[in-house]
Amino acid sequence: GLDLDELKSIDCVVGVMCGEDRAKAAAAAMKGGLINVLVTDTITARKILRVLKERVNASTKQ
Repeated sequence: GLDLDELKSIDCVVGVMCGEDRAKAAAAAMKGGLINVLVTDTITARKILRVLKERVNASTKQ
């Protein structure tokens, strides 16, 4: 297996996720630079966008 630093050093890392319950994990993986391509369904993508928007709103309120 790869450690996180090795994973981050790869130019193209594809994550495949499906299901609203995976949205927070997908958002964290993208933000952390662990994946830079995401394959998902529309429902999950919309949930990821909501999660990211909530994080932005929470960080601007501080």
